[in-house]
Amino acid sequence: MRSSQGLKTRDNEGAANIKSSNKLPSPMPLPLPLPSPSPSPLSWPADKAAGKFAPWLRQTINIIHNRSEATVPCAECSACCNSAYFVHIRPSDTQALAHIPKALTFAAPGLPKGHRLLGYDENGRCPMYVDGGCSIYEFRPQTCRQYDCRVFAATGIGVEAQNDGAPRTRIKQQAERWSFEFSSDDDSEAFSAVQLAAKFLNAHADAFPLGFLPASNTQRAILAIESYALFLAPKHRSTNNLTTEQTVQAIVEMREQRQV
Repeated sequence: MRSSQGLKTRDNEGAANIKSSNKLPSPMPLPLPLPSPSPSPLSWPADKAAGKFAPWLRQTINIIHNRSEATVPCAECSACCNSAYFVHIRPSDTQALAHIPKALTFAAPGLPKGHRLLGYDENGRCPMYVDGGCSIYEFRPQTCRQYDCRVFAATGIGVEAQNDGAPRTRIKQQAERWSFEFSSDDDSEAFSAVQLAAKFLNAHADAFPLGFLPASNTQRAILAIESYALFLAPKHRSTNNLTTEQTVQAIVEMREQRQV
């Protein structure tokens, strides 16, 4: 197994050389697509077709609930593999664990035994990204299989900065390129509801139980997508107008039911 030169690991260079896990939010599934040779972001076209919004939204919710695999038209982009992301590896990712050297991973803070994180080198590159592609693509973790940076374009939530505060320029530029198609009222209404859900989460963060809202922008965008039905126009909702407190409770109960 090849690895990137100068990789920061706990076992071969000591804890002082690792991107400190103490700066991480509670690790959540960070989702990723097929890595391939990536040209300079400046050479990318201004817009990239993201597909019709409503079908994409339904597919994304299905992927979240069933932990299935996202189909992302990455083309030449590999920004997610080169943006200083810690990759969550679950105990169920047995093939990934078998193909990733244990020295490159460490125990995931705040999660049960067996959950691990894969770090990145000094250039923000995943150590499994070798010679312009993923060296374990067939065996990549669930996190990578589910990742879809269109969640940022859908929700209006920005890409989070790195743990040292530096911007994730590559993934930010890619996320801003996505252009959804709105060819029906269904597309437009679903998009409005997702955007309202994201704004609600940010505006009423203090109304949620302590620690409920993800610190990760990626996971907060996913929560907004899961919650969108609460923010549809009244004629499409299964509930009457809810107060802020009732909406918060509905979101909390929805997430708790999914985790059972």
